[in-house]
Amino acid sequence: MKKDLNSKGFTLIEVIVALLLFSLLMGALWEFFGNTYSVYTQFDHKTNLSDESRRVSSFIREEIRLADQVTITVEGSPELKIHPPETPKTMESSSLVKDKQLAKIELKTAGSGRKGDRRIELSENASFDNGEGLYKLVYIANSTSSLISDKIQNIKVTREEDSPIVVFECTISKKGETQAAQIVQHIFSESLEYKAKY
Repeated sequence: MKKDLNSKGFTLIEVIVALLLFSLLMGALWEFFGNTYSVYTQFDHKTNLSDESRRVSSFIREEIRLADQVTITVEGSPELKIHPPETPKTMESSSLVKDKQLAKIELKTAGSGRKGDRRIELSENASFDNGEGLYKLVYIANSTSSLISDKIQNIKVTREEDSPIVVFECTISKKGETQAAQIVQHIFSESLEYKAKY
């Protein structure tokens, strides 16, 4: 019986080398796509936090602009209140307020539309294990409260002495299930100069 010289096949060594190369290629592809997905997830979370930060700042700015009277209370010892600069000077309204944490913003509107007293309050979250921040920002109007955001890390308020400009530094934070907390900071300012006198 003659041996067929044209028959082809793989030796055991060739099969092992092929499997080794295939496994190395699949491992590299798996690592590449895993890293790409991780980067995408972090970018997506960062984008969501940025959107949340913009929503918070836009809400605060709109409420201040629509109100006739505004009082911003910050935590201190004792608590300090920021009134429009044309109010009579008191120890509260003329104090230098720098990097104090927001406690609440009281808003009053006399005209039609958004009547009544309203306020925006910053209060501690009971738990911040489920993607929440340390604080939540709540809007209270007509005995009804609505959550603005529960991912607040901090909102600091700064106002130079006798200045109409109030600067807010809003920090939003979220901790993912499998990753460290991501933080987004948004700084915005609003003037109280045109508000009615108390």
